[in-house]
Amino acid sequence: MARFGDFDQYLDNAGDPLVSGKIYFYESGTTTFKTTYADVNNSIPNTNPVILTAAGRQPNVFFDGVAKAVLTNSSDVQIAVRDPVGQTESAFGDQWVATKIYNATDVVLGSNGVFYRSLTNGNQNNNPINTSGFWTLLYSVEWNAGISYSAGDVVLYGTTQYQSLQDSNLNQNPSTVTAYWASIAFAWLSTRTYAINENVVGTDGILYTSLQNSNINHVPASSAAWWVGTSAAAAASATASAASAAAALVSENAAAASESAAATSATNSGTSATASAASASASATSAAASDTSKIAAQAAQVAAELAETNAETAETNSATSATASATSAAASLVSQNAAAGSATAAAASASAASGSSGTATTKAAEAAASAAAALVSENAASASASTASTQAGIATTKAGESAASAIASASSATASASSATASAASATTAAATLVDFEALYLGEKASDPTVDNQGGALVEGALYFNTTTDTMRVYTGSAWANVAPTATSIDLTSQVTGVLPIANGGTNLSALGSAGQILAVNAAGNALEYASDGGGSVTSVAGTGTVNGITLTGTVTSSGNLTLGGALSNVNLASQVTGTLPAANGGTGITAAGTSGNVLTSDGTNWASTAPSTGGGLEATASGVLANGDAVIVNADGTVSIIAGSSASDGLGSDVIYDGYATTTAATYDSVNDKVVVVYMAGASAGSAQVGTVSGSSISFGTKVAFNATAYNTGLCIDFDVNAEKVVVMWGDPSSNLIAAVGTVSGTSISFGAAVTISTNIRGGDIALGYDENAQKHLAFYVSNATGQKAYAVVLTVSGTTLDTVPTAVEFMATQSYNAFRPQGPSYDSTGQKIVIFYNDYANSESGRARACTISGTTVSFGTPVEFDNGNSEYFSAAYSPSLNKHMVVWRNYSNARYVDSAIATLSGTTITFGTTVTVQSATSSWSSCVWDATASKFVVASMDVAVDKGKIYVGTVTGTSAAFTGPTVFVEALVNRITLLYDPDEGKVPLLYDVDSNQDGTAAVWTTGFFNSNMTATNFIGFSDAAYADGVTATIQLISEIDDAQSGLTAGLAYYVQADGSIAATPDDLSVYAGVAASATKIIIKG
Repeated sequence: MARFGDFDQYLDNAGDPLVSGKIYFYESGTTTFKTTYADVNNSIPNTNPVILTAAGRQPNVFFDGVAKAVLTNSSDVQIAVRDPVGQTESAFGDQWVATKIYNATDVVLGSNGVFYRSLTNGNQNNNPINTSGFWTLLYSVEWNAGISYSAGDVVLYGTTQYQSLQDSNLNQNPSTVTAYWASIAFAWLSTRTYAINENVVGTDGILYTSLQNSNINHVPASSAAWWVGTSAAAAASATASAASAAAALVSENAAAASESAAATSATNSGTSATASAASASASATSAAASDTSKIAAQAAQVAAELAETNAETAETNSATSATASATSAAASLVSQNAAAGSATAAAASASAASGSSGTATTKAAEAAASAAAALVSENAASASASTASTQAGIATTKAGESAASAIASASSATASASSATASAASATTAAATLVDFEALYLGEKASDPTVDNQGGALVEGALYFNTTTDTMRVYTGSAWANVAPTATSIDLTSQVTGVLPIANGGTNLSALGSAGQILAVNAAGNALEYASDGGGSVTSVAGTGTVNGITLTGTVTSSGNLTLGGALSNVNLASQVTGTLPAANGGTGITAAGTSGNVLTSDGTNWASTAPSTGGGLEATASGVLANGDAVIVNADGTVSIIAGSSASDGLGSDVIYDGYATTTAATYDSVNDKVVVVYMAGASAGSAQVGTVSGSSISFGTKVAFNATAYNTGLCIDFDVNAEKVVVMWGDPSSNLIAAVGTVSGTSISFGAAVTISTNIRGGDIALGYDENAQKHLAFYVSNATGQKAYAVVLTVSGTTLDTVPTAVEFMATQSYNAFRPQGPSYDSTGQKIVIFYNDYANSESGRARACTISGTTVSFGTPVEFDNGNSEYFSAAYSPSLNKHMVVWRNYSNARYVDSAIATLSGTTITFGTTVTVQSATSSWSSCVWDATASKFVVASMDVAVDKGKIYVGTVTGTSAAFTGPTVFVEALVNRITLLYDPDEGKVPLLYDVDSNQDGTAAVWTTGFFNSNMTATNFIGFSDAAYADGVTATIQLISEIDDAQSGLTAGLAYYVQADGSIAATPDDLSVYAGVAASATKIIIKG
């Protein structure tokens, strides 16, 4: 019981009595009213505020614990604040106070009715009921039906201790409701993560010790790799804690003897194995492990395992030694840890024995378990030391024997390495040959292909076998043609069978006929036959017609067309043929071969002898200008273009502290002025604002400006009005009024108009503010204490530097419970032109719900609430993606171990649908925030991991109606509050703002989300431009296996990759596209 004041008289600044002054009383560190009393028995409540007399004196004021007192004059003008007041001395078991600094061993009473003991000095503002690492439970307290217990909490009911098995354990009788309570203090919980050497009692009644860290959901009775058990009867039969400490000392000595034997074994093994590189490495490992190990058994195990490698005959004994030593170490460690939890005198003995004392606890069961473990440890350690020493000697002998084998193995390894090098060179050559071959021969196909087997452009000279016509086809550069095979050496006697048909230039006859006969066309005109020579000769043929069966000798002249049938023989092509055989008749149409090295090229009609291209390559039309050496892609229309685009990797800029004391932080982005505006409570002074400028990966701030002179505010939010080009700030004042003001950004400063009261008697903290771009209105949400804590929404309109008259609010949600309505930033749907609000619905199992809000004039209507989480949900944050037409909401799911969960929402009309819930962070959280990064086309989530006191960033990619997350990236290693993410489209960056819990530093940084935006894909890169080409001209592109010589700054022998912007680098971009290997500083062998 605390009494406030003692014959105090309050004066104003002039020294006169503070007539009818007021003293408001709140719970310490909050704006929740605290009831005070006029009598010591707490039976006659005072008014709040307490009114001073005409002489400025206060009446009797009594209350429990501590409070915050606010002194004002009769007009509620604040004069002073004192927090805490009341019973602030360090008495045993006082109520915990956030501002008080506690030393180690101080005991406080948490708000949940449980006593806690401080673990550290300088322990300030670390709430014992939810802050790990600073407090531990002192002892169990009697069960209270009005307290909601968490999993693992311990209570006393009657004469029996019970442990809670579930969170939200309210009014469940420990003696009857077995689903919520276990009647032992150390019951194993599947949801709890155990560290190595922690003890639990399994469902089978056996006491178990954890063998590993991160031990979660492994049933002790069936998970031998995670737990080692002893009987519950043996654990209960331990003696006093002093005997436990003595056993621990004996155990440590035995473990030290084991460590000495193991060190000797490791040293001998190191000396014996000098000749062998493999043995030396193993012995060095053993020696290092022995030097650094503080647990003797671990050193013995390492030495025994290394000796086992080189001593085949000692393998079984060495392994036995290592196992015994490991058992000794585990038992010793359990003994030391358990003994450290014994009585103060026993803890001192254990500290002297082990060199590291633990904090004594009062749990007799733990002391009993430690004593039993220590006795087992002593025997095991002694046996282990003896065995390890014996086997180390055997290992020394065997190490020498393994040296010769190691030398032979080394020689063999050298020879194998040489062979491998030669094989690798051969493989490289073969691979290069295969690449060249596959670019030219495309295999069997049913019709003419239009691209090669890799989807690239066809190469002139490419071949394939047509399975439809059974012909080999060749690509001429513009079309496919049949390959005409040329026989260079055919033995007509032995290699030709059958009869040559007339159609192929033969006679279709297999015999010569009679002497003197001639070949003539038969009467049907469809075959040759032997006939008698008609005799005579033809000296002149006039007109047209056909003459059969004549023999021409001498010179034949013709004044017209002479058509010869049958077969010509004995024609000398060198002397008897004149003219040039055209390409249409199977010739080349040219009379000279050209310069040595020339090649025949076709223009589609005729052949020409020309010099070959410097690299062969592909000829295609340039789409855009190409520079010599540019990386090139092939487009869908067959043209070629340079590679263009950009990319970035995930990254975080340096922290910037914009104020050394900032709490209740909120921020928005001014898209007109390209500025970040942050508002916050600057310690005990006024509500403040600063303007930030993002440049690259850094952010800077202008001068701090006050927007409100009130010393303390509850809840704070801000939004930007793109139509009015103003920001709107909204907050709750100490008198429970909801206030708003309009701010104007100019350069790096901001100014505010007159504040407007939106509502009175609101519940502090649960407020939210959103902006509807279509309606050009703001929508404010709050909870009214005057109407039974109903939630309301009201439409606000900016007019100049203030707000229009506030219209009547519209009821949003029926009567709620304290802290049940927790919106945190409504999300505007620009496609549906509605605001979507996410909140906690206390009346429906505290489920997470969403509603669409439609603004019409100065009023608002709501769609049907849609549930997206049926557990206890809180700390919501949401963002909208215009390109996806989807919202992402993230929240702390109290029913899912307080993890950060997410869901994708889609709005159609006023109906909202949700995809599958996805966990973002599988660790206990508090604040979180999300934003849509349009540059990277991804959602970014920042959250607080209170299990390790680290702020973390995750990146989400949406597919369908769910998201997959990468990360995390740690942005701060401290407990932080009020995390806010924004998006700066001008810089393509994500500003991050928060305040540090320990010192209230207002901090900002800039996050870059990794992305890859380029016209290059995984398949369309084909090579490098052979020269400079204008838009629309035919360009030659050097392809795979060719060498481009227009590069610079390369390192010979390094592999290079094409980047999103078309440059090449030795490391892949987000999309890994292989360019080739550098042959010199200016040349690259194109690999593709």
